[in-house]
Amino acid sequence: MNNLVSLKYLDDYRLSAVNNVVKSCFADLNISRILKPRAKVLLKVNIPGPYAPDQAKTTHPDIVRGIVDALTEINVSVTVIDSPYGKFSQAELDNVYLETGMLGMANKTKCALNHNLHTYTQEIPNGNKLKFVELLEEVKNADYIINVGKINVDDRFGYLGAVNNIFGFVPGDRKLQIINRLPDIDSYNEALLDIYSILKDKIVLNIVDGVVGLQANHVQKMLSFIAMSEDIFSIDAACQDIIGFDFKKSILSIAEEKGYFNSNKPYKTIGENIDRFKTSSFVTNMDNISLHKDSTSQQKLMKKYQTRVSIPENRCKGCSVCSKICPVGAINMKYDKNGDLFASVDMKKCIFCNKCVISCPYSVIQLKQPAKDIKITKQIHKQKIK
Repeated sequence: MNNLVSLKYLDDYRLSAVNNVVKSCFADLNISRILKPRAKVLLKVNIPGPYAPDQAKTTHPDIVRGIVDALTEINVSVTVIDSPYGKFSQAELDNVYLETGMLGMANKTKCALNHNLHTYTQEIPNGNKLKFVELLEEVKNADYIINVGKINVDDRFGYLGAVNNIFGFVPGDRKLQIINRLPDIDSYNEALLDIYSILKDKIVLNIVDGVVGLQANHVQKMLSFIAMSEDIFSIDAACQDIIGFDFKKSILSIAEEKGYFNSNKPYKTIGENIDRFKTSSFVTNMDNISLHKDSTSQQKLMKKYQTRVSIPENRCKGCSVCSKICPVGAINMKYDKNGDLFASVDMKKCIFCNKCVISCPYSVIQLKQPAKDIKITKQIHKQKIK
């Protein structure tokens, strides 16, 4: 395990300062030895929704631009990617790219914004909470992943940084479907590690935007740093040390049980002394953390955006092929009022692996798409979308 973390001072998002810091971190870690020229790199940013950059809820676009500029010098192909919560549609993506400043950033650099809505289902051979997961198709097509997280402490998920950021590879509405099946935050963290287990070979670099952090009370706090590391757990350990977040209340405790992390040698910093950034005033009180704290809003989003598996009772032949092939037991055979068998889907268990749709010998099972896409704002049409 390479637990080296490059830590640099950065007190604002001026592009010139960002460029210098990013290049310095790249030099510390000798990034050019990792990335092969002309390789396809996914830059996984943190854009959970259409938030303006000054709200500190997303990766700042100038941080992304600095990273893209540095990667361009290495001669790799860069695509910025994320999947916001809610409906995963072209209109939603365009709106998020616009509001977060990613559209403007992309128009000034040699990078692309992901517009591929296709997904694929990946088996997780040793998964604890997840045996299958649906991921964005570009993950499969990429040579490397650079994971760019954001310092944030949330009353539902706890510390959000590098590891949590990979959940964005799950398409929008599918995130809530996974969350709603998990009973608590520990189960959620184990599910994250399941996803990490199938992505770890592609994730070659992790970056955390710690210039401005978002505290548990949603108040911003200046932290003035950028961190980079090849190891996703070491970088989170360093960031948690900076804000005074207890390892035992984060995913790192579970990662250590799985052999991914060593709390006795959590990280080694290069560049700035970490003590320069440590703060005791960052609000990290997570005594009331609850994965389902906002369950009412979650259910509304699910109802609005959820894709559903549709098996019309009057067309189902009762052959039970779908029930037998479903890997998570989401399809049960029931009797209708006439005593005929039909298949019924439990959407709380469904993982959208598509096996039932493919296997149905009568082609009656379909994926029912959600409501019509929202209208793209007039402002989007005025700008060139890459």
